[in-house]
Amino acid sequence: MPNWKKVVVSGSAANLHSLNVSTDVTASNISSSGNIFGNLSENSSTSFKTVVVDPSTGQFYRTGSYGGGGGAGGGSSTDFTQSLFVSPSGDNSTAVVGDMSKPFATILGATGSANPGDTIIVYPGIYTPASQIIKDHVNYYFYPGAIVSGSIPLLSGTFEELNVRGHGIFDTNFNGDTINITANGVFECDTVRFGGLQSSGYAGAPKFAQDYTNYPNRNLTISGKFKYGKDGARTGNGLGGAGVSIGGGAIIANVDVHVSSSSGMPGIRLNSQYTDALINATVYANMGTALYSNQRISHTTIKGMYETGDQSTYYAIDLSPGYVGNFFIDATMIGAIKLATGGVGQSGVDVRGFQSCTNSPSSLGAVQLSSAGYYTLHHRIEASENIFYQTNAYAYTTYTGNAQIMSNNTGKMFDIQAGRFIWKGSAGDKEVRVNQNTVSGGELIIDSPLIHYGSSYPINRFCFNLTAGTLEINNKLIYHQNTTGSGIIDMSGGYLKLNGAQLIHADHTGSYAYAIDLNSEAHSGSIFNNSFTNLKPFGPGSFTNEIVGGGTLFESHKLY
Repeated sequence: MPNWKKVVVSGSAANLHSLNVSTDVTASNISSSGNIFGNLSENSSTSFKTVVVDPSTGQFYRTGSYGGGGGAGGGSSTDFTQSLFVSPSGDNSTAVVGDMSKPFATILGATGSANPGDTIIVYPGIYTPASQIIKDHVNYYFYPGAIVSGSIPLLSGTFEELNVRGHGIFDTNFNGDTINITANGVFECDTVRFGGLQSSGYAGAPKFAQDYTNYPNRNLTISGKFKYGKDGARTGNGLGGAGVSIGGGAIIANVDVHVSSSSGMPGIRLNSQYTDALINATVYANMGTALYSNQRISHTTIKGMYETGDQSTYYAIDLSPGYVGNFFIDATMIGAIKLATGGVGQSGVDVRGFQSCTNSPSSLGAVQLSSAGYYTLHHRIEASENIFYQTNAYAYTTYTGNAQIMSNNTGKMFDIQAGRFIWKGSAGDKEVRVNQNTVSGGELIIDSPLIHYGSSYPINRFCFNLTAGTLEINNKLIYHQNTTGSGIIDMSGGYLKLNGAQLIHADHTGSYAYAIDLNSEAHSGSIFNNSFTNLKPFGPGSFTNEIVGGGTLFESHKLY
């Protein structure tokens, strides 16, 4: 046996070549960039960090390269005492730990011979294990083209230290949870493909949780592509299933999820109230919600892109614990979003990013606020649909982004039925005809300028229809409806507050419309302070118990 020399190259991966040496490789043989240099006998350029040199032959053997009949440099054997190699051409009966020329034939064979701290290197090929393949405290590296397949859970159990890396493909049609692990550490793959053969129920989901009970200061990182919908597979009803299920503990998920199903299966399901996750994902669910949770989650950050293929039935993001929950979203969302966290402990959602919505479940709105909670929305919204829909008395929402209806007469900006909604945003300057906004309960406060286009039909079309609740306008409102009788506010109930308001009709005329049509009724409890309009201020009817400060609503044709 020759006297082997081992060189570990630190820093970034270097280009290593066959090296003809007769003595130890020293610092003089390593460039500042990390390249090993010397008398080159061949030009084999691959990125590695560890090389073993045989001084007697001048050949090198690099960790992670298996050539079948010998080492990477053509020698007869190697000696990696903590490395086990797996190849379809191997033989479990003759395999030797640490010898890449004598690999195992199966992953389970290598797993059975591995000790804590060992590394199992799996080379390209198809492997069909009879049981789950992972051992605690053992490292696994899968080369591109290494496929693990079968009708079983391929990874299952609780692990103190999981370390699965590389480019493995995990392919299963098991009728249940295809992967179900609770662990600290890393799961990295190329692809997880699954789709059960069941005739009812669901295909399960790759489930990941971190062992927060025993290791509260650790985390689990998962990365790779997850695809549901194998060729020829039946689809279930989606109950409990998902492209990826994220359970409790500290989890970092960098995933690409694609669900092809008629079952309503979501792309990602947050599945535990103890989830503390950072999710950076690209998710498409063709007939399901892209990201869903009904868990009482304390804090989770959601980034990436989330799209549902059926906007009329499902959501891009649906967060519906309904009691307590805190989420931060900074993402691109294709479809409606539903925010229903509950308001206990000042729970709520902070939303940033971009949203496009052409339809929504029950045609309610692109942003559905149907539960108590504190919602701060900063994102840009483009919708051919109603935009804001709020129905809970304890929903408190502030919007500071830019919102725009994208097609004529297809939606309204506001449908406020309960709670408090504060507009501090901006509307686009596109001349798109927006439907009448409605306030039928709660409180809508307009604190920043609002430009609102109407339509060339019908007549008597107002910017706001106030039937109950409170409409408060504290800034400039410009309305572009140009048909007869189309004023700013159609008031048949509720309370109106104008404080420094400018109710401007863009046609500069008050000849055919009222700023506020009182519908021949007497209204009480309204407040007017230093507010102006370029229309006739009030239509038939009156205010009682009016509180006036610094003047009432004045008419001025100079406004614009």
